[in-house]
Amino acid sequence: MNNLSLSQQAASSANMSTPMLDIQSGGESKPGKGLFKGKIAKAVSAARKRAQDKDNIITGSSALKQPLKQLREAGEQRLRKLASKNYLDSETAESVYRKNIPVFARHYQNALNAYVQKGCQYYQYLMGYLAGNPEDFVFRLSESTEDELSVTVTHMRPTFEAFAEEIASLLEGHGAGGKLAKELIKSLEPLGLSLSPAMTKRTWSVHMKAPGIADSSVQPETACDNNSPPGVSQFQRTDSEERLRNKALEEKKLKEENLKKELAGNIQRLRQENGLAVEKCTITKRVAEEIFRFDSCWQEPVGLSDYREFRVASTADDLEKLSLEMLVAEENSLKFKNQKLQEYIASIWESFPVPSDQRQRPLVRFKDHYSVKEVLSEATEILDQPALQTCRSGGLMKSRLFASRYAREQEVRESMLDDLQHLNALGESLKGFDSLAQAAENSAWFMNLVGECLRKEMPQPLLTLGKIKTSSDFRKTWKEKLEQWGIERIDKPSPALQEQPATGQLAE
Repeated sequence: MNNLSLSQQAASSANMSTPMLDIQSGGESKPGKGLFKGKIAKAVSAARKRAQDKDNIITGSSALKQPLKQLREAGEQRLRKLASKNYLDSETAESVYRKNIPVFARHYQNALNAYVQKGCQYYQYLMGYLAGNPEDFVFRLSESTEDELSVTVTHMRPTFEAFAEEIASLLEGHGAGGKLAKELIKSLEPLGLSLSPAMTKRTWSVHMKAPGIADSSVQPETACDNNSPPGVSQFQRTDSEERLRNKALEEKKLKEENLKKELAGNIQRLRQENGLAVEKCTITKRVAEEIFRFDSCWQEPVGLSDYREFRVASTADDLEKLSLEMLVAEENSLKFKNQKLQEYIASIWESFPVPSDQRQRPLVRFKDHYSVKEVLSEATEILDQPALQTCRSGGLMKSRLFASRYAREQEVRESMLDDLQHLNALGESLKGFDSLAQAAENSAWFMNLVGECLRKEMPQPLLTLGKIKTSSDFRKTWKEKLEQWGIERIDKPSPALQEQPATGQLAE
């Protein structure tokens, strides 16, 4: 029936439906040629109508296909647009993300810490985001024992799509020039993330690129296929070609594995260097704080960044399981941070005062070749002795008459002793770093630091009546030692001491 023409189908239908037409019309079947022609005409008309309806249905299905075609073309256009920006497809992006979740977590945490350490208000902003949308974010805010604000990424999203949504949600409402966007871009772009804001609305899109490698490197391997002999299909290789190809792939894989091992070793070494550099930065900051405390003429270098933002958190991830691209990105990130830490250390130490500096008050310099260690030792021994109030004339009577004055003097002694012990401990801690210890030993700035500490709280007389002064034994001893060391008294400036040539051991 399907192979018949429309006219043949109509005729057949007419013959089969003749009795039915008679019954429907209610008429009786009469022999005659005219009646037969009329029935055929009606059958043909009905068949034509059915054929026309069928054509309409076919035309309608074609019309439905048109939007589908447009959608497919639009999808292909979007894919071409993504490809033009070197974005990875969703499957590849998911694979890269899942293999390197520990690295993404570390860089994400570093970016948030760098953001909150720029000021307390940024810590408050993140607290607001967490309070408003606690389910949207996986990081938590904390405050360390040193009153330092910090962010800890407790766990990571299992898929790249969910992680991208979290980053986009965090950046919603932020401009591209904002501090949060800058820190996230600086930390996540080396891993291949592309963060871009919309032109009109303050929303963000997050995609994955191939980090640190050429676009061709992430495409299917076809280099060997392009060298196939003419007339041979690229899917057909001879045995020799297959062996050569397999050998090349094995050599490439072995070379990549060796490179990954080398990178993993470099990363471990750079992490150790980072930890050591952070320790040097910490003690450098302590030295700077002491100099600022005792030397009002010294100022910290302008524009100095906080070294803590370049600190790398300790991690126990298996580096050899990471991809080559992620290892390269991690190595470059560590090199950058370690360089910044070294710059911080050099900037601080180069700013410490030297005798040639133009200052309102000259540096304290010891005479008779006294070293810093000798002065520290003698001063500590004197201050650490119990108060002797009877060794000179009238000592016992003085102690009874000026009990409150002696009590204040004892507080001064204890305060100076604490400061000296603190400076001595600071000098001892520098010995753990050879370069810093050599730079500090008998240096002009460290000698000045000890000298300012020794003279800043000169013991006062017990009683003053005109030119008559009653002093304690400690005050008399301390005046003699300051003169012996060559330290100018703060209560009695001495031009002779101020103009005295430098004979101490100095190491600028």
